[in-house]
Amino acid sequence: MARINKDALDHVFDYGVDLQNRIVYIGSAAYTSEDDDTGVDWMMRDRFIRAIHLLENAAPNGDKPIQVYLATSGGDVYAGMGIYDAIRLCKNHVTITVVGECFSMGCIILQAADTRQMTEHSVLMFHEGTDGYGGEHPEIIRRWVKFTEKNGQRLDNILAKRIREKHPEFKDKKFKEMNVFDTIMTAEEALHWGLIDNILTPE
Repeated sequence: MARINKDALDHVFDYGVDLQNRIVYIGSAAYTSEDDDTGVDWMMRDRFIRAIHLLENAAPNGDKPIQVYLATSGGDVYAGMGIYDAIRLCKNHVTITVVGECFSMGCIILQAADTRQMTEHSVLMFHEGTDGYGGEHPEIIRRWVKFTEKNGQRLDNILAKRIREKHPEFKDKKFKEMNVFDTIMTAEEALHWGLIDNILTPE
């Protein structure tokens, strides 16, 4: 049996990156005192950006693909968009495989990949999401509400564009109906709607 290098093992469990096999793992970087995962946050974003840049710089010609395994309950929009942009800017072909849940901001991150896939029992969910502006000056709240509405439309467009690639007749009204509350999909349903490219099943 092949021996596992301790440094390589530490990279996987401490930093979520397998340098030898060019794999990045996206999952919670921390947990609350109640053992709930913190989801998409600045720690996940910073760890991921370092990892994907490390793998990209190791193959700057873009000739070596990168595998990303994704499981998240969702979280912060701005941290998530940092991950999304890092994937979109990567010169290497990026495949994201969902293993488990891919909720809310995770669904947006998934759309950044060149190839999107889910294991057969994984679950995808998207929705409009929520915001909180408590304790701020009224004018600050108004400005953030205005920006949040504009930014929310950008997020909606990412999903709607992917759906229209498979269903050109798909209307904005239909998307708004789907997005106002949680829309929960099996891997088969996600494939039907064009939000993934493949389903992974045991051979």
